[in-house]
Amino acid sequence: MRDAATEERILARLAGGGATLAQLRASLPDDDLDRRALPSMGEEDPFGRILTALVNAGRVVDEEGVYRAADA
Repeated sequence: MRDAATEERILARLAGGGATLAQLRASLPDDDLDRRALPSMGEEDPFGRILTALVNAGRVVDEEGVYRAADA
């Protein structure tokens, strides 16, 4: 699943420096459904899947739970 708008939001936030998953979610607009997803409660987590895809593609680096843009 690819969501270009979500990818761009993640990359734009990471352009300002590293962030944890919670910080990335907090940077989303209040009404964004990805911000309110609670994967631990069994809800779908499209934001998490998109972030994982960015890591797998080499565009984002996961340094023990702190994410940063690969080109930073």
